[in-house]
Amino acid sequence: KEGISEVAPLLKELPFEETSDFSEVVTYEDKVGLISFDQKDNMAVIIKSPALAKTFRALFDGVWKVADAVE
Repeated sequence: KEGISEVAPLLKELPFEETSDFSEVVTYEDKVGLISFDQKDNMAVIIKSPALAKTFRALFDGVWKVADAVE
């Protein structure tokens, strides 16, 4: 089990506006998962599309570059 000091270089953060609802995007292989944790209606959609998976990875990489490292 890794301690925080071993994974700290991998952690970054962006300002986050808290709301009562939360959504998540997960990219894996050639799929994109869109997950909504709405207070009333939870929902998940998986889209199999190499082009969309590539786009979401590029978006993640762009945000990762501007995020601040967690200290």
